[in-house]
Amino acid sequence: MYDKVMLKAEYMDAARTLFNKELSVLNPYELNAVIARVIKTKIVNCNFNESLNLYSKEKIAIYFSIEFLMGRIVLDTLTNAGLRKLTEKIFAEEGIDINCLEDVEDTALGNGGLGRLAACFIESAATLGYPVYGAGLYYKYGLFKQMFDHNGNQIEAIDD
Repeated sequence: MYDKVMLKAEYMDAARTLFNKELSVLNPYELNAVIARVIKTKIVNCNFNESLNLYSKEKIAIYFSIEFLMGRIVLDTLTNAGLRKLTEKIFAEEGIDINCLEDVEDTALGNGGLGRLAACFIESAATLGYPVYGAGLYYKYGLFKQMFDHNGNQIEAIDD
């Protein structure tokens, strides 16, 4: 079980370290970064020895894809780590509605069905405890956003 006072201190410390701001004044993108930093540290510290042991004895799968459409992973990770309700309480004390994170754009490399499939594969493998990594390439001008103009015609624009 996680300690509320300690978790709140970690969120506040991350807000000051990353943005030199108090937690209560962060915008949704900054909150997203703060939560990601704190939760990543907790997950890595919790599972480091287990992962090191597993990865050193087993074959490792590497899923290589041009696209990874991860979605709003911070809220999912909070839920999966059992920290969402506690984080909601901490944020509420600071006057923050955690649902503001829904305003943060999806984390994505690419925008297609294969990107979502790649992300689901990686998440499923991780959930089942398989040693797997996701690897991708970054093409500065290779990916594009698909949109529709006012006439209903598909148009593309560069997507960094």
